[in-house]
Amino acid sequence: MSDDLVTRLVAAVEAEPHRRLLRIELANALLHVGHFDDALDQVRRILAASPGDPEALGLAAMACELAGDPSTGAAYAALLRQQIAGAVASDPLRPTPLNAEQIALTVPLVSFADVVGYTDEKRRFDGLVLQPVRHHRDPDAAAQIPSGLLLYGPAGSGKSHLAHAIAGELHLNLVKVNVASAVDPWGAALPGAIRRACELARDNAPSLLLLEEIEAVGHRRLRFTPHGREALDELIEVLDQNDRTKVLIVASTTAPWMINPVLRGDGRFDRSILVGPPDCEAREATLERLARTRLLPVQADLHALAARCEGCTTDDLNMLFSVAAELAFRDVVDRAVVVPLDDRHFDSALERINRSANAWFDMAYNFPEFTDDSSEFDPLFDYIRRNVRRLG
Repeated sequence: MSDDLVTRLVAAVEAEPHRRLLRIELANALLHVGHFDDALDQVRRILAASPGDPEALGLAAMACELAGDPSTGAAYAALLRQQIAGAVASDPLRPTPLNAEQIALTVPLVSFADVVGYTDEKRRFDGLVLQPVRHHRDPDAAAQIPSGLLLYGPAGSGKSHLAHAIAGELHLNLVKVNVASAVDPWGAALPGAIRRACELARDNAPSLLLLEEIEAVGHRRLRFTPHGREALDELIEVLDQNDRTKVLIVASTTAPWMINPVLRGDGRFDRSILVGPPDCEAREATLERLARTRLLPVQADLHALAARCEGCTTDDLNMLFSVAAELAFRDVVDRAVVVPLDDRHFDSALERINRSANAWFDMAYNFPEFTDDSSEFDPLFDYIRRNVRRLG
């Protein structure tokens, strides 16, 4: 995580000090760059206003442990346990930790035919995953099935969508877990959550187990905390005991530089694929889909617009339409007639939105713990050299 992001978050918090979520985001960013004392200061400000805030208590426990003050961290963790116990006691009908928001069993309705663009990614998926799984009865092919596949790339680049397409292409049931929601606020997996998800996938084999936001339990710094070790051990156990011919395990992350190296060895996440931002074909398809959902008619050259949106993620394209629509509605008010979204609105909107993918690649390129890794992530740097011109 870049110092520039921290600087922007600091400025945002100073401008709106009452916004709790901004302070939470700043505390997380400070933890990622190793500023543990500063992170603790931010969560203490939250706790001063709301002493029982669970997320702040969890971050405080983690910050203290990472800063070398385990006794204070344990005190915060104890307070958090009391908060959780109190919430459960006050609501006897409260669902178990592993609920529908955290784990879902579905039959995918998409395949690669439904994925527009992503030519490079689909070619790599075919060689690394699709062909070995389709021919797994051949002993040589079965040995080539990844024990775990790590998808990494910017937020909004389509990692989950492609994982759904893999499952649909191979006619696998899909068990999806948002790992961030299956851990408590200080990083420990809720009891057996990941293990139970794997059991559900095994009971419904052949299946694909998708672990979204895997950094929530695979964070390289969490190995220094007792809670983090518990979560990491459970994940390692699931990977080591899995039968890859029955359950294909796929994880996604926006922070591959934070993944503990022990998860990337043989028999665990031994294959990784960069899912870059949508290419021009995918961006045009997204823009066309968004155009069909607008209240105002769209009269713009979406093909040309897609070509100018290099570095934009799906989230950025959504924001582009929102900003363009806001500008068009202003014209509607001013002229008292229906005004379509045209090239002028998109030109102005494009100047106001961020191109998130470029910032992500910049962060990855400059992250020291990441750039010292093995050749596993060479495709990332090849992509940067070929596509992100400003990084040379």
